[in-house]
Amino acid sequence: DSRARPIKTNLPGHTVPDVFASDFAANLEKAVAARAKRSGADPWCVGWFVDNEIAWGETDDALARTVLAAPDDQPAKVAFLKRLAEKGIDPAHVPYEELCAFARLFEETYFSTVRTLVKKHAPNRLYLGCRFLARRADAVWRTAARFCDVMSVNVYRDVPSVDLPDGCEDRPLLIGEYHFGALDRGLLHAGIVPARDQADRADRYRRYVRTALASKRIVGAHWFLWRDQALTGRST
Repeated sequence: DSRARPIKTNLPGHTVPDVFASDFAANLEKAVAARAKRSGADPWCVGWFVDNEIAWGETDDALARTVLAAPDDQPAKVAFLKRLAEKGIDPAHVPYEELCAFARLFEETYFSTVRTLVKKHAPNRLYLGCRFLARRADAVWRTAARFCDVMSVNVYRDVPSVDLPDGCEDRPLLIGEYHFGALDRGLLHAGIVPARDQADRADRYRRYVRTALASKRIVGAHWFLWRDQALTGRST
């Protein structure tokens, strides 16, 4: 299927791009080339994120299990079943080691392809990763660190309590999103990490930023601005 859909996961609203689709690299290159025309030579552009909160899974074999649960015509599943058939492995009883091996192959294909295309079209921009979810499988972080210049992660917690897993290549960490919300002003929902009021939001903000500044790993933190929009919505 040359127009393969993303792979659905059990995390609502989150998918995984199918790197085994025949047009994965070509479509990605079109997007990267178009972006390069806008910011590839911009002296104020440090680097690029590619994708956001891909649902890699919270265990090292989760991605492979997600692929096996996909429709039969999903290219990644076709590739995985072919791999299993060549090894004489029953798809209903795949060993943990084989699940992990396919997950690493999938992740390596994704991160290596993205890096190659970013460096081809914007050689002076850093590859900032895919903005991981804070909950994670350590193995995918280790894979990503082999290809990313900076590791990015969205951390909706009281403080940015996150670091690279053991055995990971040394990389800076960039917080892609964080936020605190309160109901005494603005939207009618406090967001993922609620505060009592605006004063409490300010205290939480200061604590979060000071923790990030004190970290030897974290090089930046991006406030999730959309949670501060007017109740009537953002202006266009």
